[in-house]
Amino acid sequence: SYVENLFIKRNVELITGTAVTEIIDTKCLLNNGKSIDFGLMVWSTGVKQTKLIIDISDSKIEKLRNGRLVVNDYLQAIDKTTNKPVNNGSVFALGDCAGNKSKPLPLLAQVASQQGIHLAKELNKHGIAGILSGNGNKFSYNHLGSMANIGQWKGVFDSANIDVNATGTDITGPPLKGFSAFLLWRAAYWTKQVSITNKMLILMYWFKSAVFGRDISRF
Repeated sequence: SYVENLFIKRNVELITGTAVTEIIDTKCLLNNGKSIDFGLMVWSTGVKQTKLIIDISDSKIEKLRNGRLVVNDYLQAIDKTTNKPVNNGSVFALGDCAGNKSKPLPLLAQVASQQGIHLAKELNKHGIAGILSGNGNKFSYNHLGSMANIGQWKGVFDSANIDVNATGTDITGPPLKGFSAFLLWRAAYWTKQVSITNKMLILMYWFKSAVFGRDISRF
């Protein structure tokens, strides 16, 4: 792939289909029986649930295998014993801590953002009583694409739709790559800022970094 070939050119060794089983001093043990010696390790793993979600008993509220709270199409948490919404449907969950059993959406910021906007509109329009009486609308996710900045003025962007069903997530479609994807990533990042002040500061930092390089000094 484009990213894989780019990393190889940068002398980055990629190991795929492999999991870390244990870290011992300066040695990383893998599940294929091999090990990697290191001086400095930067550990970047999957999303872990917050203590609040972990402490919720899975004997009362249903959870997915990864610890996310099970929700229905209205983002209501589900009682494990009755298989109905918790507390008559007045408990909602969204973002990384929640997942629909039949439509497990990916752990992305745009998922949480769309869920938050949807729930806020529903509460403002119908109120809790209106939603509990059945006047609410189901949440529908609109995938806006996935993008990443991979350094040196390059990026990748996949605008494909995500077809979410009971079997998992299927992502298909041609990606955008290189400098054009990098510009798109920066444009999306900049437009998502909530204040004019932040937008101006970000432009200044980007300009300073482009002219003078990234400042890594500390004092």
